[in-house]
Order: sequence, then C-alpha cells, then structure tokens
Amino acid sequence: MMFDSAYLEIEILGKERERFFNLCAFHHITLYHIRYKEEALLVKIKASDLFLMKRIVKKTEIKLRIIEKKGLYFTLKAMKYQKIFFLCLLSGFFLLWICSFFLWNIEIKGNKYLSNVLITDFLQRQGVQYGMPLKNILVEQLEKNIRKEFYDITWISVSINGTTLILEIKENDTIRNQKPENFQNHLYAQEDGIVEEILVRQGTAVVKVGDAVKKGDLLISGEIEIPAEDGGIKKKVLSQAKGDVKVRYTVPIKEVLLLEYDTRIYTGEEKREYEFRYKENILGKNRKKFPYPKYDYYEEEITPGIIKKFLPEFKIYHILYREYYLQREKYTKQKGEEILNENFNKILKSLEEKGVQIIEKNVKISTNSVSMQLTGTLTAEQVIKEKDIRNE
Repeated sequence: MMFDSAYLEIEILGKERERFFNLCAFHHITLYHIRYKEEALLVKIKASDLFLMKRIVKKTEIKLRIIEKKGLYFTLKAMKYQKIFFLCLLSGFFLLWICSFFLWNIEIKGNKYLSNVLITDFLQRQGVQYGMPLKNILVEQLEKNIRKEFYDITWISVSINGTTLILEIKENDTIRNQKPENFQNHLYAQEDGIVEEILVRQGTAVVKVGDAVKKGDLLISGEIEIPAEDGGIKKKVLSQAKGDVKVRYTVPIKEVLLLEYDTRIYTGEEKREYEFRYKENILGKNRKKFPYPKYDYYEEEITPGIIKKFLPEFKIYHILYREYYLQREKYTKQKGEEILNENFNKILKSLEEKGVQIIEKNVKISTNSVSMQLTGTLTAEQVIKEKDIRNE
C-alpha cells in the first residue's frame, strides 16, 4: 500500500519515444504530468510501475533516468536507520503533551484605555504567570478580582483555550468620552468655495451668503454674546455651534493611465514547501531564496487541530511558489476609456458618500503616445452640519 502511493519523476531520452509510449499503454502503465525539458521528456509514474518499464526500455532505444522520488515508502526507507530521529520525534510529542498542561500565553481583547502591561502586572500580583499549571487558575475568582481592581471595566470574560488565557474586556466608554464643562465647538469650511446658504440654530454666524471662504475658515462660532441693558456685551457663553452651511466649490480631476503595462504569464512550474513557525518565527533554517526569477508566493496554514489546542503559538504552513514571466501589453483606446471612466465613477461615489452633491461635470479624455488622461473639474455643493465640526 505504501509502495503504491509512492511515485517517481523520470527523464526519457531517445528516438523511439512513440513506441515507448505505445508499449507503456499496452502494459497499462500510466504516465502523467508529461512536459518537455530541452531534448528530453519529464514524466511521473507510480513507483510500482518501474519494474514493468525496465522491460520496455530494453526493447527500445530509450534512456531512462530517475530525477526524483516521492512518497511515504521512500521517506521511511531513507530514514530506516535513523532511530535517533524517531526517538527524538517521540520525545518531542511527549514534551508537547506535558507542556499542554501549563500556561504559555495571555491574550487580552477589547481594551482601549487600559494597557496590556497594566493588566498583566495585575495578573502577576494575583499569581497568574507564564509556566504555571492551568489547573491552578481560578477563572471565576479572577473575573471578580479584575472587576474590583478596574472600576471602568463593565464586563469581562476569562477563559482558557489550550495553553492560552484569554481575557475579553468591555470598558465604560461613556465615562471616558464625557467632555469637560467648558468646551467650545465651531463649524469650519471643509474646502475653498462660496457660501450658498447658511442656517444658524445655535451660535453666531461669522460669514454670510456670497462670501468666499477657504478651507479651515470659521463659519459658525459656538460663542454666544449676551447683550447688556446699555447695548454692550454683558458676557459670552460657550456652547456648541449648530446649523447648516452650504458651500459651493470646485474639485479638480486628473486621472492618468499608462498605455503599456506588464501582464503575468504563468509557465506551469510550481514548487511546494512546508514551514514550521513558533510565534511567527520560522523554525530551522531561514526561508531560502527560490530559484525562479519571478514567482507568486502563497501560504496556507495547515496546523492540525490537536496542535492548535495544546500549543496555539505553533503553526504549520503549506507554501506554494508559481513561476511566471512578464509580457508587455498595451491598452486599446476602448479599454483605456473604460478604466478611466471606472476610476472617475469611484471618485464620484466617494464624494457622494461624504455628503457632497455634484452640480456640474466638466471632464474630457485625451491621449498621447504614452498615456491616456481624464482631466477637468467638478462643481460641487456640501452642507456642513454640526456633526462635521472639530473640537478646539
């Protein structure tokens, strides 16, 4: 069974390759992943078919050379005399099993204001530290002690996952976000433009309809003047500016698309590897530089569930490299215009999401020997409300 799952990659040289293939088909020998390499052919076969193939090689003027051996049979055969390796492997699993009964990681989630250092320092004072037995961690008691220590924690959940202690925290944002009694909010211009309309619900208008404003100019002040009986100012009251100010402004547009671009052509050559990592550090040798001049790199975590449970910081990854070369292409006029119009529509959508209303569009597409350009301007209106203010 192990021998049947093993396979060989062989190199075939000779003139009677067609006869060789016919004889292989007659004897039910499957050849797959056939590809050229200079004057030779590279094919893959089952290891069990090698004995039948040797008879066929004698009948033809074919030279056969084994390039690579893969499969559990060859792996076990290569390690036949490496008893120390198996002993170390067994010892490693035993050590991993022993380590699964101790705490090796603390994960804190949901904290915004309380730092990890502050919380872990408190845990150490409670006797919770790395390397301690998991059975000695009293989860319910620990939750109560943390709530007593940190008054602004409204909810906490303490749990153990594998060898990791997980603290999920919810803080009291209401207390944190309260503003001091003396604060002042104003409305400011977001862009250079002309004031079209202004409506003040609270505060004092600083500009009027038709005024030209620049980005950052004050529009509505949150400072209210209380008049005195003699016509002067009795006092000034700080409040939050409330109102709507519509400003019309111009948005410059310039999108450039280079006509020539590189596209990836994949050769079909692939290489697969496996990596072992602990806390994102690669175990063993560092990742070697792959021989492909250009390649895509993909990685997928394939850590077994039992290892995730006992040692969550240890991970196994499957690595795939795919070779490609770059081929120079050129956009057609129609395709270039489609891309530029698509980019332009994204700009319009982004402005609309910010509450900007487009009044007029004045753009055009021009082409030269190197690029295509979409240029012009947009006339836009934006209503600035109290939700858009910034605090001083």
